[in-house]
Amino acid sequence: MGAGWCRCAGSRALEPAATPRGGDAGVSAAASSAAASWPGTLRDYDRVFPEASSSAVLTQAQVALLASAVCGTYVPGEVDPAWVCAVCEVESGRRCNAERKEPHLGDSSVGLMQTLVETARFCHDSLGRTAYGRPDALKLRRPTVSLYFGAAYLAYLRTYGGVRRSEAWVIRAYNGGPGGADKGYTEAYLDKYLLAKQGLERAGRGTKADSAATAARGGAGSPRRHIVLAGDTLGGIAATNGLSLARLLAFEGNHTYRADPDLIRVGDVVALE
Repeated sequence: MGAGWCRCAGSRALEPAATPRGGDAGVSAAASSAAASWPGTLRDYDRVFPEASSSAVLTQAQVALLASAVCGTYVPGEVDPAWVCAVCEVESGRRCNAERKEPHLGDSSVGLMQTLVETARFCHDSLGRTAYGRPDALKLRRPTVSLYFGAAYLAYLRTYGGVRRSEAWVIRAYNGGPGGADKGYTEAYLDKYLLAKQGLERAGRGTKADSAATAARGGAGSPRRHIVLAGDTLGGIAATNGLSLARLLAFEGNHTYRADPDLIRVGDVVALE
């Protein structure tokens, strides 16, 4: 996953509360009104995806619109929607019903942002994020619910321990928990996230992603790489970057694809030099 620390559900209806309470109490009327006026509002998405087990794969444009609505309504100024979009690319490939068992935790990572059920419950129980009721695995398959709790956890990490954290720290903590934000095992996840942001920016779906990614990595100079998104092929990646497939496969970082170039998966990192 995703939220790896507590990797932190209920019978309440999934419609957002008219007046958010607890951790949502600070949501401004202006922000809620603005989000409600957009095409594709939070309530619209609840109607479009009436079944919690929806197998839909959202487009990048749909995720961007929904992320903007969720962040603008519930975590304004705390979480950049571009962060949410990139996490969705890395975690689920934008699949609403994505689920990964985490047997070592006795839990599952669920939904667009692959939030652990217990992490989402932590946001509800301890942080006052109650607009969608107490979550469970079925509810987290709903696009609005997944993004709501994922963004709430990102907002929590943003000021974890009373310190304003960097984007890189927040994303690494989302993957490995606050205790893993400075550990080597979350570095690869940050790489995938930054490459996803760059890809979204190139597709016109991000917000200043290229400069943000470079800043988060501590500057330019790192080897060029591509994160595999839904629909990518090695031949297409090579052509987009002015390379032949043979040249792409010759790079040391791509040795695992040489036997069968078709064996690439969403989230893989392909070396471009």
